[in-house]
Parts: sequence; C-alpha cells; structure tokens
Amino acid sequence: MPENVVNIIIFALLLLIVILFALYRRHKSKKERISEETFLEEKSLEKKRRLSISDEEKNAIYKEVMKERDLFLKDAEAKYDCAFHPFDDFTYISENKTSPRLIKKNIGFYRIPKKTEKIAAFFFKNDMEYEKINAITLNINGTVSRRFEGFKEYMKARYFDIKEGDLITIEIEIDEDKDFVLNSFGVLVLKSKENN
Repeated sequence: MPENVVNIIIFALLLLIVILFALYRRHKSKKERISEETFLEEKSLEKKRRLSISDEEKNAIYKEVMKERDLFLKDAEAKYDCAFHPFDDFTYISENKTSPRLIKKNIGFYRIPKKTEKIAAFFFKNDMEYEKINAITLNINGTVSRRFEGFKEYMKARYFDIKEGDLITIEIEIDEDKDFVLNSFGVLVLKSKENN
C-alpha cells in the first residue's frame, strides 16, 4: 500500500478519534450540568420547606425580635457613636417565574472608615419583604464572617469586630421566581465615644 494512502488512513482514524472524544465530552458535560441543576433545585426546595414558617409564627418572631433590637440599639448608643450605613437600593426582576431555584445576589460593598471598632448587622429604615429572603451572608475582606439562614436568624442584631480599612460585602439569597426590592438596608457603624 502506498505510503500516502497509509498516512491518509492514519489521519482519518485520528480525526475520527478526536471527533468521538469531543462528542463524548459534550454529552458528559451536558449530563453533568443537568445533574447539577437537578441537585440545586432539590436542595432549594428542601431549604424552602425547612425555612418556611407560618404568618402567625413570623408575626410572633417579628414582635420578639423588634423588642430585642430596641434593647440592642439602646446598648449600642450608650457605648458608641452610631451611624447607619445603607447599601444601594436593590431591585431584582424575575425572568423565570416557574423556577424553584434560589439565587445569590451581592447588594454592595463598604470600606470601613477610620476609628471604627465594630459594626452591627442588620438594620433597615423601611419594612423589608422578609418572607422573600432565604439567607443573608456577611463577608469581611472576601471571607464569610457569618451566614444567617431563616427569618429569625437575620432579624437578630449582632455586633461584629472590625477594623479600619476592612471591606464588607453583603449577599442575599432569594427565590429566582419572585420579584424582590430591598431599600434602606445596611449596617450600623460604631465608633467608641472615647475616640472623639
């Protein structure tokens, strides 16, 4: 058999192997993607069931937490000079009204100013659409400081140690199928009264 014919056959076989391998990888990645999407949907549904509470429970928790927040604010104002730092207003318009998935959205960042010793999270000036938030995560310098899952968790105000120059970001986890608006939401920036 002439050498050029052998070369053509070898080249054709190599090309066929490459095509078959590419088709296999494409099929495998599609299968993996579908499997991952199914897993995320199942996880989201499970989390919604676990975190869902009745309106009656929500109202009771709200009253209890708001009393605790008032006491927290009195304590904070006695120890620190307090300033509210709101993040930019956030609006999410759902493009998939049938999706059961949860999605994460970053609502902004804030560089901690001079002489700040602590922050307190989370605070808001308007009523929030509480039932539409599944979780809130506070990140400090790109690392998760605390993740709050469920209404009672993220409604409770807490102190966080922080220092000048730290970068904080807040992520919220919401339902992909619901529109959502978050206004005047942020943290308290706390400076010791002694520093003034």
